[in-house]
Amino acid sequence: MRYDDFLERKRNAPQDEYFDIGARYCQDKEDELDVPTLFDLKGI
Repeated sequence: MRYDDFLERKRNAPQDEYFDIGARYCQDKEDELDVPTLFDLKGI
């Protein structure tokens, strides 16, 4: 998801969905970068 898409979705979403949209955006970025997260490093 591009940042523009993220902003567009956030603008059109009800306020209680902001967190979900943000989390999805972060997850997409994480998958894109494919770097270990803090959770991966801790083995959680």
